[in-house]
Amino acid sequence: MEYIKRPKYLAQIEPFIDKPVIKILTGMRRVGKSTLLTIIKDTILQEVPDEQKIYINFESLEFLEINTAALL
Repeated sequence: MEYIKRPKYLAQIEPFIDKPVIKILTGMRRVGKSTLLTIIKDTILQEVPDEQKIYINFESLEFLEINTAALL
């Protein structure tokens, strides 16, 4: 799928990508949070070594058994 690049938002987020802090995207419904997260994920996939990546879609039934921090 083709996404519209959002350089203004990416520029605000990129300084935090390699920082050991939790990142949270918030906003109203249907404003593009998931799309922005997908764009960030694609950027990270290009720049970060595989051993530093994890992507879990908790809406997928595949990860249903992961329901505590310890299991994560």
